[in-house]
Amino acid sequence: MSRIYLDSSWYERAASGSLYESEYEHIVAQNAGGLFPDCELLPFEILVESEWGAAKPDLALVRQDYSAWWVVEVELSIHSFASHVRPQVMRLAYGHYGSEHATWLYRESGYVLDRERLVAMLKGVQPSVLLIVDETVPEWKRELGPFGVQIIIFEPFVSDRNAYAFRVDGQLPETDVDHVSRCSRSTVIPKVLVVEAPGALNCADGDILKIVYRDGRSAWRRVDAANQVWLIPVGPTPVREDGPFELVRRGQELELRIADGKQ
Repeated sequence: MSRIYLDSSWYERAASGSLYESEYEHIVAQNAGGLFPDCELLPFEILVESEWGAAKPDLALVRQDYSAWWVVEVELSIHSFASHVRPQVMRLAYGHYGSEHATWLYRESGYVLDRERLVAMLKGVQPSVLLIVDETVPEWKRELGPFGVQIIIFEPFVSDRNAYAFRVDGQLPETDVDHVSRCSRSTVIPKVLVVEAPGALNCADGDILKIVYRDGRSAWRRVDAANQVWLIPVGPTPVREDGPFELVRRGQELELRIADGKQ
């Protein structure tokens, strides 16, 4: 049996099923600061509609610069994969997220997060699903991996004094403070760039941004469409490449560059 020796005490692995899911979710939330620095973990028990049916997630994880967010599902390994875990995750992965979900996050943050940036964030690319489970289940990773689901093993161990320690494994969200958003060319208007994480722009619809590209500075206007946010050059576009692109912040300046290190 796996054990952890910490501060002169032995911690035995807590058997799956020895905690209620609500207790396990509470433990995850209590340790969110260490697990997810630079992010806010918020209750997110709001209905999400999808072509697969409707589902209610457990939590949402929002990066503090609004450049990314995750829908979080907390599960115990004893739950049925076929009848519960897989249907729930697929509904969330292909869910429709809109302003009502941004309002929910705004309220659950205690009205601390910026509602307009939350609304813009939800206009970006589909959020990833982050699945947190109490022990490794190889089938779950094998079945859900192709759909981009990130799985974190947060395995509790308990001492004879009822104190907890944890083994953590899996895909913790990356926090790159310089990264703003990935961008791609519009398939309809080639000179327009579609912003995948618009919540991180920190500007309003119609604002002009000065962006550096290949050592030159040009002006771009932010335009909010129904379900997307665009960057449209003021004048001829200086960008000739097909992309995709990364928008990064260097000090006080925004810089656009070819993604994945391509030049």
